[in-house]
Amino acid sequence: EGVVLLGTGLLSTAPPDDKSVIEFEHDPATSNVTWSFTLLSDIPRIPDDDMVISEIHYAPSPAQSNDAAFIELFNRGGTTRDLSGAWFPSGIGFTFPTGTLLGATQRLIIAANSSRYAGLGVPVFDWGGSAPPTNGAPLWLRDKGNLEIDYVPYGSSAPWPTAASNTGPSLVLIDPFSDDELPGNWTFSDISNGTPGAPNLTLPLADVPPAPGPLGLD
Repeated sequence: EGVVLLGTGLLSTAPPDDKSVIEFEHDPATSNVTWSFTLLSDIPRIPDDDMVISEIHYAPSPAQSNDAAFIELFNRGGTTRDLSGAWFPSGIGFTFPTGTLLGATQRLIIAANSSRYAGLGVPVFDWGGSAPPTNGAPLWLRDKGNLEIDYVPYGSSAPWPTAASNTGPSLVLIDPFSDDELPGNWTFSDISNGTPGAPNLTLPLADVPPAPGPLGLD
């Protein structure tokens, strides 16, 4: 109430003791808002969500046509996940309908043309229209309360695997339990059109080509 955040940021090269953030605390009983500077290292880290984007076919080859595009989600947690109302504010336009449940270690597909993948034995949704994901826009999945579930800032140039762009393979997360924001954890599928609804790679991990480096990440 009356508190407006105009901007925020941290200098990556600053020493840890200089990395502070403003922490607000709201007391609903009194309607009071207090604030303090807090070291970033003292802020409890929110654990990564168990729902990850595990495969992205964002630029099918000309022989496949754009409506072959799809996104795969994987529930790497140990319990069923309710995705009702979860939505993509970036990359594609899609909101999961009420009653969408995904069991532990299960996958689902969101496709430009759901009929292409209807026989895979996994839930398949249509994001409406036959276009691939918006070129250059990261995929951002939020829950119905607008909290982030997953975010993948993928691209078609290095350090992201370039073979996933317009040549047939999809972009696949090598290990579904790894951090899917890092390009080094992704490669291109070892078969054309990817592996929608199935484990991402048919090759042993030792034979999987890594993403080109260096990553240039802190």
